[in-house]
This record gives sequence, structure tokens and C-alpha cells, in this order.
Amino acid sequence: EKSPYSDWTSALSAGVGIGIMYTLIIHGGVISAAFDEIPSGDFFSDSCPELSLYWTSALNALLFQILHLSLSVLCFDTVRRSGAADAPKIPIGNCNFLVILMLHLVASFSTTINTVSCVGGLAALGGTVAISLLLARSVINQPDYLT
Repeated sequence: EKSPYSDWTSALSAGVGIGIMYTLIIHGGVISAAFDEIPSGDFFSDSCPELSLYWTSALNALLFQILHLSLSVLCFDTVRRSGAADAPKIPIGNCNFLVILMLHLVASFSTTINTVSCVGGLAALGGTVAISLLLARSVINQPDYLT
């Protein structure tokens, strides 16, 4: 009997859930802290006079939402393939888990660049998200991908 669940729907559900929680924790915390401390309702840091803290936080949350969606696609596919009978029995799933971990670490590290330049940090995060999207697209376009 065929399962009603597929890699696509499972990855989409997990990615959206993880991304929403990230957004609520990170962006929601920025908004509530800013309202408590800044009566004018706007805040610019010394390292980022171009964008307010709200914009920087919102763009980071959006990019991480997209990152979590694409990494979920990669992760669900890697888990399914590593459990297949004909899959090579490598503990880390043909290094795919390492790629997923490294992409997330690079994305997380890119947010530390915001202390120097928010534009540079957002560009680094955007580049990491673009790479993850390209990898997710290559996985989805495989003929044996479970949609």
C-alpha cells in the first residue's frame, strides 16, 4: 500500500514549521524588545545605518524561512535514500548530511557579519540560501524523487 505522504509534502510541512518557529523566536523577540526600549519605534545600529533593526531582522527571518524549506527537502530525501535497500551504507548518507549541516552553519555564521555590516551579512546569507535552493531543485528534479 502506498503511503499518502511524500518527501515533498513532509519536507514542506517540516520546513514551514521550523521556519515559523525561527521567525517567532528571533523576529518576535526583536520587536518586543524594541517596543520596550525605543519610544520612537525605530532603531538603527552603528554597524547598519542603511537599514533599521526591523528590516534587518525581517530579512534574516525570510531568508532563514527559505533556507529551512530547502534544507528540509534535502534532509528528507537524504534520510529516505540512506534507508533504501539499494543505497550505499555510508553512515552520513553520501555526505549529504554534512552538506546540510555545513549550509546551516554557514548561514548561522553569516548573521554574525551583521555586527560589522548588515548588507554584507544579508548578502552572505542570501548566497547560502541560493546554494541550498539550487541543491533542493536538483533533488526535486531527480526522476525517482517522491512527490
